[in-house]
Amino acid sequence: MPSSPESNYPYLLFERHMKNPNNGSVSKCQNTYFMDGGHRFISLPNLGNTSTKSASHISRVFEDWLQNKLYHQSNTDERLPILEDSVELLAEDIVNKLKSRNSVRGLTGLQQIYIQLRAGHVYSYNSLKEEGQPIITADMQDFFQQFPLFIEITIYTIPRETIEYCYESDDDIQLLLSIENVTIDITDPYYIMDSIQLIV
Repeated sequence: MPSSPESNYPYLLFERHMKNPNNGSVSKCQNTYFMDGGHRFISLPNLGNTSTKSASHISRVFEDWLQNKLYHQSNTDERLPILEDSVELLAEDIVNKLKSRNSVRGLTGLQQIYIQLRAGHVYSYNSLKEEGQPIITADMQDFFQQFPLFIEITIYTIPRETIEYCYESDDDIQLLLSIENVTIDITDPYYIMDSIQLIV
């Protein structure tokens, strides 16, 4: 069910803050994973990353989540992984992974995190028009016949000492996660907001 603009307003405000090009305290890390619809995927880092140690840690946590997600996909399950799963359940699963003890250890020093996930079929990938994306060209058709699905993760982080925009207590990390299925509807991402306690 599409979300109303009113209910999404706090998320959009947070998202705009994190994606503001004039906000010099924001670091950005982006990776694209191409999937075969089964258990395999290949990662391609995007150009122009300003990744920090914490953002790289989040990227590794997500990749571990993705590997486990695809590995445990049943061979008899005819649904496409990620694309045909419930976005609500996917979002909750990823947030819980980030809030786990092993993940929290690598988040020290952060105040805010915004993770943007976009998934779809390869033919819709170039329509995203993001700076630094790997460009899909005609000579890559053989590769994309084997890996026709993608999920792109963009991680925005702000360190604790520079923050002026706060929802939660100083002891928590503010987290916003959005998921878009660009093959179906690029205009209506699903949002989930939570806080991560550094002591678990």
